[in-house]
Amino acid sequence: MEALDRTGAIVTFDAQAYVVRMLEEFSRSENVFAGVDRGEETAYAILLSRAVDCSPQEALRIYRHVGDSILYYLGFFKDFANQKTVNESYYFSVGEQAYAQACDLSPGSGGRVYGELANRFIELVLVCNEMSVHGERNKAKGAISTQRLLFLIEHYQRTRNPQIGEVLRRQGVNLPSEPKKS
Repeated sequence: MEALDRTGAIVTFDAQAYVVRMLEEFSRSENVFAGVDRGEETAYAILLSRAVDCSPQEALRIYRHVGDSILYYLGFFKDFANQKTVNESYYFSVGEQAYAQACDLSPGSGGRVYGELANRFIELVLVCNEMSVHGERNKAKGAISTQRLLFLIEHYQRTRNPQIGEVLRRQGVNLPSEPKKS
């Protein structure tokens, strides 16, 4: 709830519950770093191509997985998209479209949840990102390892994320002030 408050995102209880279940499932690394099935190729283009040519039930499963994994990666591993050959906007678009397709394939309340996930995808990525930053804030009450501190400094230099800046300041890192815009 704190991450929702800090980002100002407004999502229904059903969408919140969906994201919590997804995060619980992805808390096991073998579920994160697999395709739809364990040991399967995780390339989104391949998965999306397969979804077009299979049964609606299997397509729904694929679209859900694509949306879920992109939401997770962008929300908790912000540098995920920066390490790829395509830019971050591609992943935002693929995630939104995957949930939109899942919405079209789902009747009733399931469809409404997927529709909300599609329409609020960017907000939900920011909420997940805030949750990961919040974890850093909690860690910041104690010492952060040198390796993690260097990672956070590098991340801050690229993104200028104020929450990361706050964590770094608490660790005694003097950050350069932002140049004034004329």
